[in-house]
Amino acid sequence: MQYLVAMLGVSKADAVYVPIEARTPATRRTQIIKDCQPQAVICDAETVKVMLADEELTRLNAAIILLDPAEESLPISGRPFSAREEIATMDSTAPAWSNSPDDLACLLYTSGSTGSPKGVMFSHRNISEYAKWGVERIGIIATDRILGTAPFYFDMSLFDIYCSLHAGATLCIASERVLLFPKSLLQFAESEHVTVWKGVSSLLMYLAQTEALSPERLPTLRVVLFGGETLATKFLIQWMQTFPNKVFYNAYGPTEATGVSVYYRVPRLPASAHEKIPIGIPCENTELYLLDEQRKLVSPGEIGEIALGGVCISKGYLHDPEKTRKVFIDNPVNPGQAARIYLTGDYAQQQPDGNYQYLGRKDNQIKFMGYRLELTDIENALVAIEGVKDAGVLLAASSRSNVDELIGYVELDGKKSVTEVLAELKRRLPFYMLPRHLYEIDQFPRSDRGKLDRQALKAYHQEKNAST
Repeated sequence: MQYLVAMLGVSKADAVYVPIEARTPATRRTQIIKDCQPQAVICDAETVKVMLADEELTRLNAAIILLDPAEESLPISGRPFSAREEIATMDSTAPAWSNSPDDLACLLYTSGSTGSPKGVMFSHRNISEYAKWGVERIGIIATDRILGTAPFYFDMSLFDIYCSLHAGATLCIASERVLLFPKSLLQFAESEHVTVWKGVSSLLMYLAQTEALSPERLPTLRVVLFGGETLATKFLIQWMQTFPNKVFYNAYGPTEATGVSVYYRVPRLPASAHEKIPIGIPCENTELYLLDEQRKLVSPGEIGEIALGGVCISKGYLHDPEKTRKVFIDNPVNPGQAARIYLTGDYAQQQPDGNYQYLGRKDNQIKFMGYRLELTDIENALVAIEGVKDAGVLLAASSRSNVDELIGYVELDGKKSVTEVLAELKRRLPFYMLPRHLYEIDQFPRSDRGKLDRQALKAYHQEKNAST
């Protein structure tokens, strides 16, 4: 709750807020601080000692604002410092408002391909238009209660916070401790009478895997939006079979487009675990183009890179004009409709009914045996097999060969062996999509946003190879 108060206070003061998670590794924290050059850091009792000890903040002489009572043992040493006792004596007159819609509102740092975090810049217009879309499209009203499960440094939290504010609804923030245990999360959602939840797909998958779902649970929940990565259809089926009267949306959108850019209201129970769920159609405030490598529109039915335009497209990356120019470009298709578009690096195909089908990322497309493959297609086929909880596929050398091969890893629930899974996969995929080797793994490495960490999986594989 203190975070939200601080965030709103920063916005009211016409400043820009930058959320940093309390346990951010020191190296990454320093990179973020060097990039955004904060003039003040707002802390609580948990984070203040870490921030006071940060050498980069000391160099900047950034003011420390402590929302809790000050401790005598704090190493303040002449730094600009304010604690709750002093804050209580300050002038409470609201400052004059002077922000324009295109002024910067916040920075969210996302991982970059080079390992350095990228500061994505969001304007007030980006956020307000996104919240307006969410409230109108989902039908959020003042009596709704929105479940907040996303960390505040994650773009998914923008939906939770600003849709709640825009509609006058209630935001029910789940603690980190609650998120660790499926039954605790369900109990929290029930005790708070949650009605709307936009959750990362991996969390929905986790709840389904632990068999925590049952028809009598979550009686007040009416709408579930899932996104952040592909939700395997077999887990969506489990959710929809358990809760046939709830509404489910597949939501797609990169951080650089503020949140949701494309959405699909799932109209019926999927026929099988192999059915692909579309990402749907562009939001009413968004333009979507499928472009070829020459940045021209592809023909109907062809595969192209998703490019997004509209009022929710970010201002770019802070202090990185080169990277900004690379992916935020002048609209080559219709300059009058959207002055700038964002190249997502994601592939899609428009179906005859107008819905778009997500086909994976550029960097997950590989060329193998003369065929162009999408690794997630193989992973989804593995997860669709009964007994497979999760899957990851790499193009890497095995311990038996120095030649790159398709290597698969699966997390199993004990119902099938690796040999049985591979035999089942052979009945579902052509030979050139079959992993040459399939191994069991206890748990997949994931990013702080719940996505499969392919680099960590590759490092695990290389370490495993070195030891055999």
